[in-house]
Formats: sequence, C-alpha cells, structure tokens
Amino acid sequence: MGSISALPESTIKRILSINTPFFEFGVVNSWKSLLPLIGVCRTWRRIGLPLVYKDVFIDNTNHASIGCVQWRTNVNLILANNLVHLVKNLYIDLNDHSCMCLFLSNANKTFGFDDHRWANVEMLTVKYYENMFIDKVTTIGDERQKTMAPQMKAFADAIVKNMPGITRLKLSTFKRNSLGDIFSNTLANSFASQLYLIKSLKAISFTVPRLGANITHLNLWLNPNSEQLLPLINAESLHCIHLFAVPARFSWKYFYSESSEDGCINFRNLMHLRLEFTEESNDIDYCGCRPPTTESDECTKFRVLFPKLELLRIDNSPRSSDIFYDNKYPEHLKRIEINYSIGAMEMLRQSNIKSFDNFEFYSHFIHLDDEDIFYRSTNHFFGSETHKSNSRMTLNGLQFELDVRRLEWPMLTELLIFGSCEYQTMYALIEKLPLLGKIAVGDLSFNNIPETKLLMGPDSQHAVPQRYLETKIQQIHIFNTSGSQCYSNLGANCIQYLLLQMRSVCELSAYDCDWLNLPEFVHQYKGWFPHLGKIVVNL
Repeated sequence: MGSISALPESTIKRILSINTPFFEFGVVNSWKSLLPLIGVCRTWRRIGLPLVYKDVFIDNTNHASIGCVQWRTNVNLILANNLVHLVKNLYIDLNDHSCMCLFLSNANKTFGFDDHRWANVEMLTVKYYENMFIDKVTTIGDERQKTMAPQMKAFADAIVKNMPGITRLKLSTFKRNSLGDIFSNTLANSFASQLYLIKSLKAISFTVPRLGANITHLNLWLNPNSEQLLPLINAESLHCIHLFAVPARFSWKYFYSESSEDGCINFRNLMHLRLEFTEESNDIDYCGCRPPTTESDECTKFRVLFPKLELLRIDNSPRSSDIFYDNKYPEHLKRIEINYSIGAMEMLRQSNIKSFDNFEFYSHFIHLDDEDIFYRSTNHFFGSETHKSNSRMTLNGLQFELDVRRLEWPMLTELLIFGSCEYQTMYALIEKLPLLGKIAVGDLSFNNIPETKLLMGPDSQHAVPQRYLETKIQQIHIFNTSGSQCYSNLGANCIQYLLLQMRSVCELSAYDCDWLNLPEFVHQYKGWFPHLGKIVVNL
C-alpha cells in the first residue's frame, strides 16, 4: 500500500483542509491540535503551514487571584519562524483592565510592527470587556479609559498602517466603553471602502460618506442620536443585514443610489434581513398599523425589492408603515420571525408574501384596541393557505381573553401561553388545532371543571368519563405551578384530566414545582399514564 504522502500535493492539501478544524475563539487547544500536522514529514509541513498559521490569537487568562497577567498567544512563535505572511485572521480577546493596559503598552513590540508588516491579514476579531461589576458601575472605569485613550488610538492607527488588507471586522465590547468607541470608529472608517463584512456591538460614528461597493454582511448597532446614522451602502452587494437599535422612523434612503433602476432599491442578493427597532417603538407606543404622522418624511419612501430573501426577522415595531412601504418580497420565504410587534404582523399581512416554511410570532402586551388586528393577522399567517412545516406562537400579556371562536390557526404546530388559561379554553384550542405538536401554558386554571371531575387519587380517574381528543400533541409544558398546596393540587389535577384525554402525549414537563413530593409524583404519573415516555420536573 502506498503512502498518503505519495498522493499529489493538491490532494493532500484537500485532505488536510477538510480535517483542519476552524479555530475556536478563546479555545487555544483548537489551535494546538493542528500542530502535529506539520510534524509528519516535509511535504506535510510545506502544505500544512498555511493551514496552521492562518490564525493568530492573543487571549489573556484570568489570574487576578495571584496578581499577575498571563497570555495565551502564538504571536511569538509566528514571528520567530518568520511566518507573518501566512496569517489571515487575527483574534484579540481582553477582559481585564490590567490586561488591556499591559497589552497596549507593548502592542508594537508584541506584533513587531517596526520590523514586520502583517499585510495578508484579512479578518480582525476583537473582544474587549472590562469588569462590569467595578468599572461599569463606578466612575473608576471612565477615568481608566481616559488615561488609556491615546494608547488605544495609537494601536488602532498601527493596525490600519500595518494590516492594510483587512476586509472583515468583528468588534465586540460594552455599549458604554469609550475605548471601544475609539477603536471601532477608527477601524470602521479607515477600512470602510474595502470591507466585505462589518459586525459591531457598539454604535459606530461613521465619518465616511459611503461603504465599499463589495460589502456583503452588515451587522451593526445604530445610534439613533447620531448625525449620520449610516453611510451610503450598496444594496445590490449585500447578502445579510442585521441592524439593532433601529430608530422608529428608519428609512431605506441609506441604500438608495441615483443610478438605481426605476428609482427603486433592489437588494438583489440579500438573503437574511433582521431589523430590531428601539424598545421605545414597541406595541406599547404603537398600536396596530396606523397612518404615518406628520413627522414622517415623504421623500424617504422607496419601492424596495428583496427577490432572494429567505429569512426575515423583525423585533419591536416601527411607528409608521414607511419601512414597509411598497416592499416586494419573494412569495415564499424559508423563515419569518416577528417579536413584540403586532404592528409588523399586520404590515406583513398586507405584503405579497404567500407562504413560508417556518414562522414564529412572539407577542408582548397586545392591547384591547388591537384585538381585531391580532385575530386578522394571526389567522392570515397561521391559516391553511400559507403551507408551513413549522409554526410557533408565543402569547405573553394579552390584554383580552382569548376567544377560540375567532381564531383560525390550522397550521400552528407549537403554542406557548405565558399566563393563566382555563381548562375549557385549552381543551377547545386543542380540538381546533389539528397540527399542534407542543403546547406550553403558565397556569391551567380549574374554575370551570366540575369538582366531581377533579382527580384526587389514582383510583378516581376510572370514574371520569374519558373522551379522547384527536390530536398530534406529544409535549406538554406547564410553568409557574408553585403556590399553596390546595391550589397546586387542583392545578395538578387539571393537568391529569388533560392527559387522560390525550393519548398522543409522550412528554410532560413541569416547572417551579417545589410543592411536589417528587418520587411520589413521578411514580404515580408513570403508573397512571403509561403512554408518557418522559417526565421532566424542574424545582
């Protein structure tokens, strides 16, 4: 049998590439595990070096108890072997003030900027989190950051000078961190014209008029108070947009180009779109789909096209329908997720979307004024014409009683109700939702169950008329069942009575059940309901 080293080098490279794991940020062993590859033979070393040394990392270990700072890094090894030209990705993770001070004081020496130019680095990932429990609560952190600001600016400038090929930026720090502001703003604006990807958990103050024409991934926190919310961005190159802290009256104008066909904005390659509006713009302030106020700027309305969109997620509500004005989506999407916004549900109901594979809706404090909109929009998305494989609805804080007669959710597969639900309502829901496979409820109330039907022991179930429900439900989750012994027993009886009606259930989960005699509970339920394959109890 021939040696693997006798294979063509292209084949060996392919084999090594497939078996080379991605570097896991903060897990040094994931990089160390690659080192044996380059010790097999000269051929493997020549082929494996670019794979092993494409990642450089600097990670501090937390040794506050012994009063010293220790590093985990492969920078020295790369410099000693003159392998800087192989590095493609730089990872920096610092989570302590003393670590940051020491790092910034020695950054030029650490990277050998005086003698080496890291010209082939393409991606920079930086995590910087100072101690929340001291620096964020007091003014100590602010004073520390002021003293370190010049060093941070010098380090950022050194990266711009010595790593000119960066096209992907991933920046992560606390929102209130002036050092993070300096670093993020310097890098984002310096590399803006060449970026393919930018991800920042801090709002960046852009000073450049536009991002580069090849930007594909945009993942940013916005500053609604900023003079320039975003630079101009090429809509046609984008594959993924995640925007957080989006102001309520956000406009697509930042993606508009005068050269656009027919005066519209065409996200012709966009596949993922997530917009998280500011919490101030949720349904507490915005009820339903109401006409734009006089504050809306008519010139910011655009016809927007998303011909390849697959995933759409909207959190909280815009205060007007401008953001959805004349938007054209594909008729079928893979996934839609709407959180805290019945207004967005109603706006999308009026769109050209006809079907989807997965739909998830999380409601939060839907007002009585929006009751009609709630039934109209949910009936549309969970109705029979939408042809979904999975759909999930979470109801939290409804300001009106759920009227089973008004709902039409035949395609709903998972329902979670945070709050109390009467047994009779739950029974009617189960009867009306043929595809439901999982149901969760905060409390099952028992007021409308005749006392004679309550189960007080293992023998009493035989006296209860059993009418089996035709259902596909396999999982039942019950929350917040703690309370007085009397109330809890009645609540548990309510669960028992429900289980008697549904032989399809194979898993029961109960949470906050500190009142239970756990061994007795499990033993009894296993005996009473042999169809239960799993019982999960969280005390």
